[in-house]
Amino acid sequence: MITSKYRRKHQRALNRLMRQVNRSIKEDTLWRGRFVVRSGKNDFYKYFDNSGYELYVELIYRDKKTGMEWHRHHILERYRFCQGALIWREMNDFIVEVVDVWRKEGVEELQNDTTDYSILD
Repeated sequence: MITSKYRRKHQRALNRLMRQVNRSIKEDTLWRGRFVVRSGKNDFYKYFDNSGYELYVELIYRDKKTGMEWHRHHILERYRFCQGALIWREMNDFIVEVVDVWRKEGVEELQNDTTDYSILD
């Protein structure tokens, strides 16, 4: 748990998690960087008893092909739990449920799409 009074330490921890997810999706042979997670507005709060600080973050999940975005809000510590498992779960929910890529595009179309989305932004 990060309790530092320096916002930058909290932000670096979040950036590290987002880079891991984005790098993994970029290297995936099916997605080729099609989906990304970015940080939106963040608020930095001090505990009422001055024992520590928390960063409330907005994560924006984006599909580069359709331009669809999904905004989620949590405390950074929830995202850091289990090496970022919540970010991975939310990315999966975004791909499977929000974008509904399997029903809308189908396996054949996904496998035949050779676009490298990692170079698009």
